[in-house]
Amino acid sequence: MIVTTCLLGALVARFPAEWEPQKSVWLSWPRYDNVRDLPVAPAVARLASKLSNTVEVDILVTDQAMQQAANRLIKAAGGRSARIRFHRVPNNEIWIRDFGPIFLKQGNATQVATFRFNYWGYSTQDAKESRSEDLVDTRVADILHLKKKPSTFISEGGNREFNGAGSMVAVWAVEKQRNPNRTQSQVAAEFKRIFNINQVIWLPYGVMEDDLTFQGPLPGNIYTCITTGGHVDNTARFTDERTILLAEVSKQDAASSPIAAESRRRLELGFQVLS
Repeated sequence: MIVTTCLLGALVARFPAEWEPQKSVWLSWPRYDNVRDLPVAPAVARLASKLSNTVEVDILVTDQAMQQAANRLIKAAGGRSARIRFHRVPNNEIWIRDFGPIFLKQGNATQVATFRFNYWGYSTQDAKESRSEDLVDTRVADILHLKKKPSTFISEGGNREFNGAGSMVAVWAVEKQRNPNRTQSQVAAEFKRIFNINQVIWLPYGVMEDDLTFQGPLPGNIYTCITTGGHVDNTARFTDERTILLAEVSKQDAASSPIAAESRRRLELGFQVLS
């Protein structure tokens, strides 16, 4: 989901912190179920319904049939129709935070930051599936008649956390995998240009459970399933301008499996950076 239209003014275009006042939340209606006998659509309908009690809800759908089906489920869940808007934008995935529009505030104006997308590193930029999601942010900007702030870098929203006051935290292993020909300083400079921030705090790795599937099995011959390679939103988040919560794997849990032990090691490296 993506937060939009923060009410706090600013002199430069910036990405607001998640706790700032907001007008709307964007969702993407699910096209498939990840787990057998556990449908996603009813859960998203309940989420949209609850959100509509306090904010507007903008939902991406691919066609009229999907919009009608989504509308029925949301109404059945008690959603407030007057606060829900549908937008027909071609896409295949539910994870709109990663590939969708990134709304920047500049005073009373709104811009959309657009990045490239390659299906979390599983495909190429020019593949059909990548292009479908890659164009979502620009299409939403066009629908809303908003100015675009484009980047040629590949990056997903789930690997970026902001404090709204000039700082961002991200996992370097993810950005390096997506942009192998870019240095850390080049990626940081691009984030500073797009988001008008002062610093990027780099955590070295995400948890092992989120390692990319094509990199091979985890200990115990366990394969991950369409994971991101370590998005920061799995492990760290600002709670105010000067506070970051970081996930922890206890010594007891680390002793129970080599996967937990490696995740603990990585998180401890992150803790050293934050300290």
